[in-house]
Amino acid sequence: MIVGTVLFVSIWSFSEVWVSGQIGWPEAYGVHCHRKCLLPWMWNSPKLLLDGSVPAIAMFALLWLPLPAFLWGISKLARNPKSRKRM
Repeated sequence: MIVGTVLFVSIWSFSEVWVSGQIGWPEAYGVHCHRKCLLPWMWNSPKLLLDGSVPAIAMFALLWLPLPAFLWGISKLARNPKSRKRM
């Protein structure tokens, strides 16, 4: 599970950096942030959908992809009482 998580995060971050470089996210869309940018980026991500290009839609998907994965992991921990004892 740890290897899968590390692999997922590595691929996700590489993809996010590459796609944002291709489309100029966030500066080209009028989003300026210098610290703790994930929430402002998610708030302004509908601007990517208005663009409509494939890289912009991919960036939107990459920004929102960790949320379902995070919620799924939390739900798995909440349903398995044995995993809470190990922490």
